[in-house]
Amino acid sequence: MTVKGFKAFLPGLKTLEQDMILEIGKAYHTDQTVQFEKGGFHFCKRLEDTLHYFSYYDCPIDICEVIGYGTVVEGFHDYYGYYDMYASSDIKIVKKLSKIEILNIYKDLIQRPDWNYERIARFLHYYPELTEEDYQYLGIKQGSFKLRYY
Repeated sequence: MTVKGFKAFLPGLKTLEQDMILEIGKAYHTDQTVQFEKGGFHFCKRLEDTLHYFSYYDCPIDICEVIGYGTVVEGFHDYYGYYDMYASSDIKIVKKLSKIEILNIYKDLIQRPDWNYERIARFLHYYPELTEEDYQYLGIKQGSFKLRYY
């Protein structure tokens, strides 16, 4: 099984789960038992869901497009509405996203007729580097999407 998604890192592509520094364009393997929130390389199908795990860090983050493969286990937090989260035995770091690439993902989402309020609210709440200019670029006002707590 192969799954494309996003992975957030501490600055310099440092992982939370294995305290490793990864590199763009490289593939990695772990012999750990792959289990969601316990072992393997973790990533999410939706970028904003990766940010949830970094909400306690007061620092910039790096976000990359990744491909998980090998043994892939799906996880979720049904109570909070987080789905399509994965742990895999193998991961390839495809590319690091620039801030403008990240903003464009959400600008496109906001402009779609079938946009998802909760996805946008999660991104705006958890992405640590938004400025007033970023909100203007997205075409929204700061505070216009409130995160819902369950």
